[in-house]
Amino acid sequence: MIKIILVLLYLLFSVGGLVLIKIGTDGTKFLISKSFLEMTLNWKLILGFCSYIVSFILYTVVISKFNLSYIYPILTAVMFILIMFSSAILLKETISTSQIVGAIIIVVGVLITIFKK
Repeated sequence: MIKIILVLLYLLFSVGGLVLIKIGTDGTKFLISKSFLEMTLNWKLILGFCSYIVSFILYTVVISKFNLSYIYPILTAVMFILIMFSSAILLKETISTSQIVGAIIIVVGVLITIFKK
């Protein structure tokens, strides 16, 4: 049960972090000066960075609890689908037919891969 909770937390922090980073960088200008990369920070961007760092820590814990060849394709497929729908709902991005078909193919591929028989 704890493994499932860790996976769900990883997915939540990862998707949430990426969406917040995207929201936080809209309209942000990135400048490269002679000595540094400059960008404007806001609370959404900082929260997105923090969430994504937490997701990385959770990811290392999750992959230590499962076989990598088993969990990685599952996480990748679920992340792709969650990002696609989160982007549509929160960022008002359009989901194309090819994205939906691609998501279905990915899910079928992962299911084929993870089942041993």
